[in-house]
Amino acid sequence: MNNVIRYCVSINDANTTEGSGSFFIWNGSDVSKQLANCYIYNNVAVNSSAPVISFETASEHENFFFCNNIFVGTGHLVSGKNCGSQFTANVWWSPGDSQLYGPLVTDITDPYKLNELKGFILKPGSSLRNHGSEIKPAFGFDPATKDFFGNPVPQGSVREPGIFEMD
Repeated sequence: MNNVIRYCVSINDANTTEGSGSFFIWNGSDVSKQLANCYIYNNVAVNSSAPVISFETASEHENFFFCNNIFVGTGHLVSGKNCGSQFTANVWWSPGDSQLYGPLVTDITDPYKLNELKGFILKPGSSLRNHGSEIKPAFGFDPATKDFFGNPVPQGSVREPGIFEMD
């Protein structure tokens, strides 16, 4: 309960596990209060063969909030039973329509090189500049003060969707 997932990058996760996705929502129970109050914001999930969000059909959840995320995928981007989630200011793209630099793949395996994931930031002229939602009014808590790359957030009037705050 009361988990926060922010400033994460998922690249083709869940390609070998049937029924899952970049974000796999599962608690093994039909009691929604066991999996409740999760705040998922300012992430980038790219998946070419599985949904970016997969809700396990045998599990219940409540008060999941997806905000300011960038989801890139093919086919169904969300699968399963979703009855306890809210989606605000997210971006849903197919791979060819993305305003991210790209390429949307990487061979980085060293966590000290994550700052090289520049392909997952918005292009300078993106129409998404200052187009996210503010976290504190939406969720009631103070959000992170730095983005994925360590830049101060926000730098404009409001934060951008995704992992990079444009100046």
